[in-house]
Amino acid sequence: MIRFNVKRGIIKRYAMNIIFIAFIAIVIMYFNTYSRTIFHRKPSFADIYVGFFKGEYPASMFHADNINFPAPWFTYYLLTSLYTALFPYEELHNSAARVLLRVGSRRKWFGGILIYILFANLAAFIFLVLSSIISSGGFGLGIPYDCIWPVRVRGVSGLRGIYLLLIPLIAQLLLSTITTIIFLKLGVVKGTVILMIYLILCVYFDSPLLFPTRSMIMRYNY
Repeated sequence: MIRFNVKRGIIKRYAMNIIFIAFIAIVIMYFNTYSRTIFHRKPSFADIYVGFFKGEYPASMFHADNINFPAPWFTYYLLTSLYTALFPYEELHNSAARVLLRVGSRRKWFGGILIYILFANLAAFIFLVLSSIISSGGFGLGIPYDCIWPVRVRGVSGLRGIYLLLIPLIAQLLLSTITTIIFLKLGVVKGTVILMIYLILCVYFDSPLLFPTRSMIMRYNY
């Protein structure tokens, strides 16, 4: 029988999985509804993908009278970072003795965590891509297309298409790794606040230190 108790219930155990899947589903449903209502067509994979990583020009840099906050971009990176960082934090703080007995040292444990970060983020990214492809009915990335929002984006193919796909994933991996380290050092509450402030800075400023900014596809007209 499925148990819903606070300590070991299925909802608590798989909470981040449920939240992440629900978020992807809701955003894709919104893209589909908006595209069919405004453009009278089904969105392509490129429409949905660019919609997640849109990142229009921020008010403080370009449009003083128009604030465009990239909610899907922000939420996606926030959820994937939390999704990745919570497991190592809970494992270390709830069963540190068993962890050391199992792996022998913290260095080996952290090496295993880096592998976990890689595969967890790959799984989240692949789920996003596959969901977008299934929802759109095709890949649709090699030809010019209109985004869900009425902004023309150049078509992508070959190495440029690979670059377009990989930049958000690379930013996601780096951000998840840094978030995990912050969580282990400072805890969940402080780590989450720092993560949110950092992502907000990425939206409104452009700096090499704010590397997730580069994953905003519309901002750099990829």
